[in-house]
Amino acid sequence: MARQTKRRHLSVVPAPGAEDAPHTPTGMTEPKRAQAPLEPTAVYASEAATTRTAAGAAERARHVLATGHTYAVLAWLHYWNVAMGYVMDPDLRTEMVDQAERDLDHKRVAAAKRARRALSPEDKRAAQREIQRLERRCVSELEVDARTLGARSGRLLRKLALPAAVVVGPVLMAANGMWIGVLIWPAAWGWLAVQGRAHAIAEGTTTATELPPTAVADAPRPPAVTGAPANPATAAGAAQATRVLGATPEENVILERLADWTAQAKSRGLAGLTPGAPTLDEAGLCVVLTLDGKWDPGRVRGAVGQIRAALAVPAEAGVQITPGARGDEAVLRIRTRTPALDTSWYEGREGIGIVPETGRIAEVSPYGHRLVAGTTGAGKSTAMRPWMARVAMNPLAALVFIDPKGQECPLWEHCARTVKGVGAAGQQRVYLAISEVALELEWRQEHAGGTDWTPTEEHPELVLVVDEGASIVRMSKTKSYKDVLDKLEYIAAQGRAGRIWLHWATQYPTKSEGIPALVTENITTRLSLRTESPTADRVVFGENATATGWTPSELEIPGWAMIRTGPKDAPPDHTRLWHMTDEQVRALPARAAWHHAGAPSEAGEDLDDGEMPEVLAAALELSEGQPGVRGHDIAGHLGWDLIDVQTELLALEVRAGRYSDDGRQVRGYPREDLEAAAANYGM
Repeated sequence: MARQTKRRHLSVVPAPGAEDAPHTPTGMTEPKRAQAPLEPTAVYASEAATTRTAAGAAERARHVLATGHTYAVLAWLHYWNVAMGYVMDPDLRTEMVDQAERDLDHKRVAAAKRARRALSPEDKRAAQREIQRLERRCVSELEVDARTLGARSGRLLRKLALPAAVVVGPVLMAANGMWIGVLIWPAAWGWLAVQGRAHAIAEGTTTATELPPTAVADAPRPPAVTGAPANPATAAGAAQATRVLGATPEENVILERLADWTAQAKSRGLAGLTPGAPTLDEAGLCVVLTLDGKWDPGRVRGAVGQIRAALAVPAEAGVQITPGARGDEAVLRIRTRTPALDTSWYEGREGIGIVPETGRIAEVSPYGHRLVAGTTGAGKSTAMRPWMARVAMNPLAALVFIDPKGQECPLWEHCARTVKGVGAAGQQRVYLAISEVALELEWRQEHAGGTDWTPTEEHPELVLVVDEGASIVRMSKTKSYKDVLDKLEYIAAQGRAGRIWLHWATQYPTKSEGIPALVTENITTRLSLRTESPTADRVVFGENATATGWTPSELEIPGWAMIRTGPKDAPPDHTRLWHMTDEQVRALPARAAWHHAGAPSEAGEDLDDGEMPEVLAAALELSEGQPGVRGHDIAGHLGWDLIDVQTELLALEVRAGRYSDDGRQVRGYPREDLEAAAANYGM
């Protein structure tokens, strides 16, 4: 018998303490209830966490790639700056000059060896002519420029070889079926990123881009300021520009760039330089730079171009970098103003100029060897007038003024011995005057009673001023005056004890043309106005001129100079020189010109009637009764090389031409030209 099962109806039992809830009676269908939303299960929570983790990992990966790219760009910029600094090294030109001079010396030595080993007379004469040509030859600026350009091109190609191989190499490998070569690109990228990170740590800078902050919902916002215009620079966190009372619009632009220095420095490779608060004086703006990392004052001077661009310095404003009060500081001076100073010279005024920033009077004694350099129009002749006037007014001193250009000496004829070096006869006057000074020095050395000469009115302290030394250097390349530099070097080397001083001025401050080595080695007092290039700066003030701040190529013109009286002198200040007018020079007291006792010039002031050069005398002798003479005939008569004859006659302003001989046109020297040159010697 089957067992009947009784169906039971279950109902919800309320929890203890709960209110009695109505329940459905037995036998009735319970109404369908609204289902409450299900709580997330463990599976759902795991999926959400995984989604969030993947999104965070992707964000971190993007951040790492962006940071790596930033570091890679930083490393590339650092590599490029170093490469450009290597290619554009300012000392490279000096190296090329030295190399060219060494090559020329090697050629001279080789020619001398060939002359010694020559067996036949013809070979020996050919070797001797080659030696003479090499002795007259000097390194030209064009040759130095060509060598420098070639060296810079070679350096640039070497620096670009590796980047070019990295860029082009994988393409060529892929074209040949070696697709694995494309891995070179990510490898190079990773290497640059590591290098960039190392540079950032070394320089103490942060180049990684931070993740943008997460926006907070319902975050309180600052109340808006009514009537205040928006300032994007301020909103971005940029520093406010320092406001200086009385600054010009150009100076305000520089101040604004200084306020935004971090961005400017980063984009131009100047990271590590931190400017202090700028000041404004009568010469312009002055800022103290704190040097971090690899920076030093010399390197800062090498980055003057980047600093000018970063601060938008006007082209006419000078920029000067000098060492600061501490080793990790450099002073940046931007000369945006010309001080309103009374620079006129008057009798009794001290010094030769003034440093506007400090008020220091630049005092340089006129008695001492001196080098004066400056480009055309810089004011060399005017700069020398104050101390030349002091010599002219001293009864125990005398001025000998050699002016190859002949423009300044007419002002001094009433109070000094002046020598105008214009033309062939002018060269002879210059040579005789220098010879007189050398003879005077020899006489004083023979008759000196002690280590120093005591000046007298008959034998005063002498100041020999050469207003353009390059003309004397060119003059020494002719056979008639080949020993003129020996006489000047003798005066520079031994003139101190005899109280005879050499003042050498030139607008071509180069070792090969404007300043002989033995002259400059004996001159410690150096005054330079504006020069053409940093190369000239180093010739005047030494190889470390750029590194130590002696950069007259940055001076204004005319009337500004840098003065150094010894190897360890005061800072390289910019000095405003006194200005002495033509009328003041003419107003100086008249006095008799100095002459060495027994010199040929005592026979008369006009030296045009001196001894005729040998080459001109030979040409006149050979052309007697003839329409002219050939250069080969003159060379054979004297036993000279033809090029020597041509050089000597050209120095006498006699140029080769054509003359008619029995209806034939002959190239040589016409008789009438030779007679015109001989007229300068009273013939």
